[in-house]
Parts: sequence; C-alpha cells; structure tokens
Amino acid sequence: MKILVCDDEEVRAKEWAEKIEEIGLGRGNSISAMTKAQALAAIRALEKRRVLLRKGRDTSTEECSFDQADIVIIDYDLLGLSGDGDFITGDKVAYLVHLLSSVKYVVVVNQFGLNEFDLSLMRDTKAKADLNVGDAWLYNQGLWQDTFKGFRPWAWPLLLDEPAKQVARVTELGQGNVLDSPILDYLSFNDPAISTLSSVALEYIARGTQSTDPDSLKRVTFRQFVLNSGNVLERKDAEVLRQHPNDAAVARLSAAAIYKWLDRQVLVSQDVLVDAPHLVERMPQFITLGGKPLKAFNATASLRNPRGITRDIERFAFEKRNWLSRKAFWGIPIEENQDFFKLPRKVKDANFAFCEDISQFAPFDKCREFVADIHGVYSRRHISSTGGQGDVIYTPAFRLAI
Repeated sequence: MKILVCDDEEVRAKEWAEKIEEIGLGRGNSISAMTKAQALAAIRALEKRRVLLRKGRDTSTEECSFDQADIVIIDYDLLGLSGDGDFITGDKVAYLVHLLSSVKYVVVVNQFGLNEFDLSLMRDTKAKADLNVGDAWLYNQGLWQDTFKGFRPWAWPLLLDEPAKQVARVTELGQGNVLDSPILDYLSFNDPAISTLSSVALEYIARGTQSTDPDSLKRVTFRQFVLNSGNVLERKDAEVLRQHPNDAAVARLSAAAIYKWLDRQVLVSQDVLVDAPHLVERMPQFITLGGKPLKAFNATASLRNPRGITRDIERFAFEKRNWLSRKAFWGIPIEENQDFFKLPRKVKDANFAFCEDISQFAPFDKCREFVADIHGVYSRRHISSTGGQGDVIYTPAFRLAI
C-alpha cells in the first residue's frame, strides 16, 4: 500500500510523512511526501482530466501521480499552490481525486481545526474527504493501528484497512446490475429500519428525487444517487456522466459516498445500526467475559475484532462488513427481543460509560456527558473527564452544558 502526503509546504509534508512512518505502518506499506512541484503537477493533471471529462473524452490519457497512491493525505489550506483568484483547498482536491483518480481513500487535514474533538459528532459529514483530522492527530497510533492509549475518537476508522474495503465495495457494485439496484434494499434495510432513520440521513439519500410517494426513497439506486442527489457530483459533472455513462466512476463515487453515509450519518446515531461498545453499554447482559468488569467492557471496543459478546446476537449482525468501518448489529430487532432482557449478567455492578474521545469505557465519575447533534434517543454521550491526552479542544463547548 502506498500513501502520499500533499501540501504546499514541503517541510511540513515531509515531517508528517516521517512521523507517520515512525508509528510503524507494517510490511508492504510505504509513505512519502510530495514536493511542492509534484503536488502542483498532480492537481493540475486532475484539472486537465476534468476538462477532458467535460468534453466526453478519455481522461486516462492525462497522467497523474495521485494514481500511484492508495491513500492520499492532503492539507486543507493549499494557498501556496493556488494561482491568482484560484484558491485551492484540500476539500476541492478531495472531490477531484474521488472523481478522476484511482485513489481509494482521501484524508484532508486541518479543515476543521488542528486539535479539536467535535462534540456534535456530525461536523464533517458533508465534507468531500473520506476523513477529516487535525494535524495534531495525524500520527496518532490509534488512527493507524487497533492498539492505542489515550485520545482516539471512536468515529475514526483504521486507515490501513480502508483501501481494501473500498476496492471490495467497488467490486460489488461492478457485478451484474448492482449499480441500478435500490441502495436500501441492497444494504438490507427493512421498513422498521428505514422509518427509524433520521430525517437528515433520509434526505441525503432522497435528495434529487421529485416524487412525493413515500416509497420513492426505497427505489433510489446507487446510480441515481450519484447522478441526481447533488451530494456527490457538481451539476455539470453530473450532466456529463449522464450523457456519457461511466460505470467505473459511478461505482467508485457511490462506494465511497454511501460508505461514509452509513458510518457517519447512520451508525453514529446508534439506533438502526449499533456497534459493540454502544450495544453493551445499554445491554451489559451481552458481555460474556468474566474477570475485571472494566476490562470485559473494553474488550468490545475494537474496530477489527470486538470480543466477549454473546453469540446469540450474531444473527443480527450487519452482514456487509466492507460497508462500515467496524462491526455493527441491527439495533431494532435486538431491542425488541424480550428473551435478551432475561439473560443473566456476567458482569455485576458495572457503572461505566463509553467515552467517544478515547474509544474506551471509564467509570461514570471519570466521564463527562454531552449532547451530540444526533436525531434520535441516543444523543447523550460521554467523553473522558481527564480530557484524553495533550491539548484537546472540545468544541462546541455548549454541548457539555446542555
């Protein structure tokens, strides 16, 4: 796997690459910083490809060094690469990378601050990057590995796992007529699940449909979502792809956008879909490990392999694992199953809360409650009262006072 760092400041780009490399990326993975000239050339190549796209021509004739990378890390402020009257941002580049290159995952740095924890849990959902982080956290071990200590937001994926998941999703969408299949049906959302989705999550899928039929949402296909919603493509680019169909591009774009939607707008609510630590926080009878209670709870807080959970709920697991950054379960049928409430508790007197900022459980007296900008009954969440690690800024602070 190859990772490229793109910035208008060469010294900083090199520093980011070196510090990330020090974490230990594992065999077969490499990271390098682009020079300012290389970064500018790659961005200009994307712009030339866009011109070719608008003319309905083959974009692959224009070489672009971004194509060499699986993950691209881009600084948000690229003023040093901008021309007169043309301010290039990482968000703009992320859009072009998704549209016009073979890069699997895009990280934009410092669009929403250098060292902030977003108490809304929703701030970056509409950004064009797959992930937004501050540079203070770019070389946080927990962003790259499933072992960590201290500050590590639960919303983060494991970056080294992401390219393979995108490849798998694109492969799925390229089979048969999946691109023209209804999104919610393909992902196994039934009527109770759909009716529980937040209005924000529903609008993201339904935007662009003109029908007032309540069931029209269920019929929105991957292709229609990409070409008509306005959430993925700018208007003229969408018009071109409607006139000159490109299944490969539509598959790439829909795979990335729907994945982020599931992870950052659906799973974050922890109702329709719920991950392991949030599930056992509400229903500790699912924990099967004995020994120290806190250790048993924290065994569930793994993105790759949550442990110590009863097998009785496996039949409710979300089966399309490549479409989420972590294992998750269908929450509604679990909460409606009365037999689960009769299960004996392996862990007694467990007064713990799951902390969104450290991805671990902690005793209630070491937690602080906040209200996330989430539609649903599970908007009240917790952070560690010790503040994770370093100089973390928790914002907007008023959410700690609601």
